[in-house]
Amino acid sequence: GRLSMIVDIGAFVNILGADLARQLAVTGIRHGHQPTQVRLDRTLSIHGVGQGSQSCNWSVNVPAAVRIKTPPTASSTGGVANNGPEEETAKLLRLEAPVCEGTGASLPGRLGLRTIEKNNGVIETIAGQAFLTFPGPGGYKSIWEPGALHMPLTKAASGHLCLEIDHYEKIPPSTQGGLAERSTR
Repeated sequence: GRLSMIVDIGAFVNILGADLARQLAVTGIRHGHQPTQVRLDRTLSIHGVGQGSQSCNWSVNVPAAVRIKTPPTASSTGGVANNGPEEETAKLLRLEAPVCEGTGASLPGRLGLRTIEKNNGVIETIAGQAFLTFPGPGGYKSIWEPGALHMPLTKAASGHLCLEIDHYEKIPPSTQGGLAERSTR
């Protein structure tokens, strides 16, 4: 199979298991792209990924060749949606990540929120497909039709994005909830 990473906005930093980090390095070298690694000043402990706590003593900067294709919702000619299949290409990205060793060596890679935020990433989900987009220097425009719900997110001390769910005082009096209540009889 192909080498891949989980897009995980619940993880603040990127994470690579040692096995995947090694595979990315070897594949990159084979295609003429040199990886680098640095020893961390102190061991980084990662919790909530795999079994128990994972230890990271090294950080790598590895090449990754990602697929590039325009989503069906994107316009390529000033507002006219794409018609027909577009040729898929690839682009080289450099991924920086601490490396989990020992029991975490076989962990899958995780592309974390910090990298996505640094690149002004947009996650778009469409039935049957999804895209992570890093906009170009000109940014991007979104046209939201009436009825769109724009829900602000806050950031926890851990770096995770959170949706606040207790703002009842801001609900207009005429609005009722969307789930029918069960009868208590």
